[in-house]
Amino acid sequence: MQTILLTDRDMALRERALLRRLQIGLADEGVDVIHVAPASAVARVPQGMFARLVPYDDRPSLFRSVSQAMLAEQIRPMVHDEAKLIVHVFGLELLPVGFFLAEHFNCAIAIEVNSAAFVQRVAASHATVMSTDSVALLTPDPALQRRLIARLASSRKPDIASRCVPWGVLCPSEIHPIFQEQRTPTLLVGGSGQQRQAYVALIEACAAVAADGADFLVLIDADAAGHASVGPVIARLGLTDRVSQVPNIDADRLPALQADALIVPEAVGEHRSIMLDAMASGVLVLAHEDPLVGMLRDGQTSLCVRHDSTNAWRILLAEILANPERARATARSAREYVAQEHKASTHTAGVLDTYEWLTSSGSLKMDTSA
Repeated sequence: MQTILLTDRDMALRERALLRRLQIGLADEGVDVIHVAPASAVARVPQGMFARLVPYDDRPSLFRSVSQAMLAEQIRPMVHDEAKLIVHVFGLELLPVGFFLAEHFNCAIAIEVNSAAFVQRVAASHATVMSTDSVALLTPDPALQRRLIARLASSRKPDIASRCVPWGVLCPSEIHPIFQEQRTPTLLVGGSGQQRQAYVALIEACAAVAADGADFLVLIDADAAGHASVGPVIARLGLTDRVSQVPNIDADRLPALQADALIVPEAVGEHRSIMLDAMASGVLVLAHEDPLVGMLRDGQTSLCVRHDSTNAWRILLAEILANPERARATARSAREYVAQEHKASTHTAGVLDTYEWLTSSGSLKMDTSA
């Protein structure tokens, strides 16, 4: 069995730890992995003995048919048996390329649907499948799967198979100590920055808590800060000596796994494995309640606000800084949850089971004429 892991730049960098774990797990089960990744990110994506790396030019020309054909021909010498081949798409932007490769090799396709935005893109896609056995839509969360099924039904594509395959992580042997008396608490802010008001409310809450005398530092993902345009807000509130921007916290996770808390202030229905890694390491997760992200269970795996208001965040931050034992208890509970519900081995098993279902379905034909 072979798989082409097709990743766009965002997923190749942001989820490189998840992709590496999956590659190792699949290789251990005898799956030949071909990782097709953007040339601009090759130096930082997983590679080595567990997968063969095929870089592609991730400039806009990739979406031209001639460039897609050249990519397919680059991959072809590595393909042993098209009947046992699966194209596995990781990344919203590469959905058209994934369909092209699946049609070119007349093989199955698995699509990782990890966000509400991806649900919309899949349901609205021009590509339809004649044999529903030739496609599987994977979601990391039951609520996201239900949203996907409902959206497919409204788009008159109810027969396309969807499977819930939760993502998995590894729990370190030791828990990272958080909110220790001898050091200043560090709060790391992640996410995409799509919902500006959510980030502004959080920054304003930080200013209010600081004005009350609390001691803490804030690190915010530079891309999220840029997208949410919070730089001027930080300056206006006089927080420049307390708030720093750091690049690529999803890709370079050391700051996240050494912080006291990871904060995701937006609710956009997007799954990011950094939250699972933080929980596994014993880092507290603070977040906006998100019905499409089931790993966020208020009081068990995280502490959540229900509204992106300054006051809601002020109350939560003040309570955590004043009551670190509650933070530590929640972090311990989250670690136990991840150890039971989000094992890396279970994730690999779910993906492998999907691959086996897809490649045992007989003739695979795709229709992209619709």
